[in-house]
Formats: sequence, C-alpha cells, structure tokens
Amino acid sequence: MNVNEDWSVSVSIAETDGQTWAEARLVMPGGDQLAGHGQARRNPADREVARIGAQLAAARALSDLAGQLVHAAATAIDSSGGLAGRPPGSDGPAAGEQEEEIVVTLGGPRPRRLVTAVGPGQAVHFTDRGSQVVTANGQSNQNPPGESCLRQEGTGTGRW
Repeated sequence: MNVNEDWSVSVSIAETDGQTWAEARLVMPGGDQLAGHGQARRNPADREVARIGAQLAAARALSDLAGQLVHAAATAIDSSGGLAGRPPGSDGPAAGEQEEEIVVTLGGPRPRRLVTAVGPGQAVHFTDRGSQVVTANGQSNQNPPGESCLRQEGTGTGRW
C-alpha cells in the first residue's frame, strides 16, 4: 500500500489572567477530525514570561491529541482483525509474549515498569546522567548544575 497524504494540525491558544488554554485540531483526509486540549497556569508568585504558558498548554494539547490518535489507531487495528498472533478483540498478549500493564502518563501511555508515581508535594529531579530522583518539594528548590526539576502542584490537576 502506497499512500501520500497531508494531515493538518492547527493549534489555537487563548490566555487570560495567568491561565492559558490550547486546542490542537487534526484534520485528516475524508474530513475526520480529532481535537486535543491542554491548559497551563502561571503561579502568581512567578514573573510573567512571554510564551511559556502558550508553549506548555500547546504541548499538553498535542500530547492529548497524540493519545487520542493512538487510541483511534488501536481501535482500528482491533476492528480490522487485530494484530498478527492475536485474535480480533483480544487484549491479551500473542503467543510467547508476556502481558505488560500500560499506564497513562502526561507523556502518553507507558509500560508501568518505566513509570514512577509522583504525588502532591513531591518533585522529580533529572540528573545530568539522565537518572531521576523523587523527593519532597521542600527538600530542595535549587538544582545542582546540569540538573532540572519538575514539581507537581495540587492533586490531579496536571499542573507542573
């Protein structure tokens, strides 16, 4: 099968009083559309820096859109007869494979073995060697050179 298609994604941004919303809309040939949504909130204590809220909200909208597209593809695979070695409608592994639990993360679906839970009041520190350390927010708000940090604010808000 040879296919050459153009798919268009448009990103719309709206910002008001430290809140930013984004919508990423994918238009596929034949008129099918998917829309992902993202939001960012500036902490009132932070200084206002142009475009950061828009970048975060757009990234979250694109991530949401990507997750929807993966789900749509998985649904199409299942309805078209499944993957090789798996009967249609089967959620289990093919013969010889072990089932692996998938969890939903901000970056999309991931195998559970690659995910560490980070709760309210905790932070993930990324070292210059790529390792990750989860600590309480109060333990450090300064990172050594070459290290970055993501902190979760609140519960279930998805704000970082």
